[in-house]
Amino acid sequence: MNPDTFRQQIAAFTARLAGRPLDTALDARLNAECGPGSTTYRELEASCRVLVLYLLPQGRIDFTRE
Repeated sequence: MNPDTFRQQIAAFTARLAGRPLDTALDARLNAECGPGSTTYRELEASCRVLVLYLLPQGRIDFTRE
């Protein structure tokens, strides 16, 4: 996992939103297709965890900032 892979995952996810109104229908669709327990959710969650572990030692994430 690297930042480019994560960017690709986010691009694929946000492509689902392209041209759609941000309304309750989209909310329902995303919850049904990408909610907790879905493959998309699990993949993005895992990538976020890996990315934090990748960036933290490099000093690119600082949880001490306010």
